[in-house]
Parts: sequence; structure tokens; C-alpha cells
Amino acid sequence: MGVTPTKSANLCRYVPPRSYQMKDSEALYKWAVEKSGLATPVGELEQKHGRGIFRRFFYWIPSKGVGAVDRLRLRKYKCDGTARLHEFADIGVPGTVSSRRASCHMCKACWASNRRACENLEYTGIPTELTITREALPVTSLSRVTRSALDAESITRGQGAAVGSVVCVETHNSEQTTPWVIGEVVSAAHTAPADSVPYDSANDAVHYEPVRVGESVLSVMLYEPLAPGSTTYSLSDVE
Repeated sequence: MGVTPTKSANLCRYVPPRSYQMKDSEALYKWAVEKSGLATPVGELEQKHGRGIFRRFFYWIPSKGVGAVDRLRLRKYKCDGTARLHEFADIGVPGTVSSRRASCHMCKACWASNRRACENLEYTGIPTELTITREALPVTSLSRVTRSALDAESITRGQGAAVGSVVCVETHNSEQTTPWVIGEVVSAAHTAPADSVPYDSANDAVHYEPVRVGESVLSVMLYEPLAPGSTTYSLSDVE
């Protein structure tokens, strides 16, 4: 419909019947933002006492032109059966999301994140877990040569990185959440005295490339974003 999936079903409840004629999703978006009043809080945040929806945000993505999704690009992720679903929730399991046919936003159980005890299951459907898989990309001889050249260039730059400078570090090619991290160099390039500890998906937040004994390495202190998606970073105590 051109609005956020988790809100589209509930938005329809607010559209007065036969009051507006909307020819497309852009018209619906403009109505929601300019005339519905749903984007404007009706009271102060303190008056809500942690209950209900304080403010709604609407987004519209055109089907073509500037801002449209380029559907000709090769898909990197695949999750079959999601076209008719309208709610997705992060359950803290890499590569897995929980989904329902529609959102509730009303009953006490859903506000307490107990979606399986929803009072409106006939409308929302039972939550199910979906696995998101990453499609394998074809590897060509050119890509292998390019990858090798990039690795060599990165090693050269790393060996010349000064203490106190900021570097960008690419993560493991199987890392699906964080493609790169930034950090401040705390120790110049040196030879690794031992192999790095193997990656543990249960305890390690990010999957890095393994370090082998004798390889040239840098010690860096990571910068972490203030919040997911934030452009503001602070220096952490993670080395």
C-alpha cells in the first residue's frame, strides 16, 4: 500500500468510508500525513503512562523514479512467503525473524511482547519464525583477482597505520549484520603471537576474519554507535 507494513492494516480502520477517494498509494500517504491527524500526538507523553501509541510515522516509497526500489539488482537475501505478511519482529536470533499476518497494537499481551497470547489471533494469525537465507553469489576469476588485490592493499595500509589514527575493518564474509567496523589504533602493526580465538556465535556479537600466528595485525579500540543506525559513534572499551 505504500505505508509501513506494520501499520497498513490498522491505518485502514481510520479511513472514513466514502469520505476520500484515493487513486494510489501516494494519495493515501499524503492523506495520512496531512489530514488524518494520526501523525500528531493528541497529548503529552507523560499522559500515556507507557500505554498505547504516542505518535505514528508514515513512509512512502514510489514504484519508479527517484527513491524507488531497484528490483533489477541481484537479490542477496531470500525469505519465501513474506509478500502477504505485515508484521516482523526481531527475536534476537541471527538470520531469523518472527512474523504474523497482521499487527495488533491493542491488547495487553502484545504490549507486553507476549504476541502468542494475543487476544486477536483470529485477525493477526499465530506468530511464526522465518529463516532469512543469503543467496550464494557467483565467483569469477576477475572477482578473485580483485579480492586478492584489495586484501593486499588493506595489509599495506594497515602496516602504515599510526597509533591514534582511525581505521575501517571489514568483517567476515559470512557476517550478515555488520559488514565493517571502525576503531582507533592502539598498537601499531605487529606479528600475531598466536591464533585468534575461534568465533562463537552464541557469545560474539560480530564475526571477524580469523587471525593466524605470524600474520601482521593491528590492535584497535572499537567505536560503537549510540543506537542502531546512528551516525554518532563513541569510543568503547572493546579491543
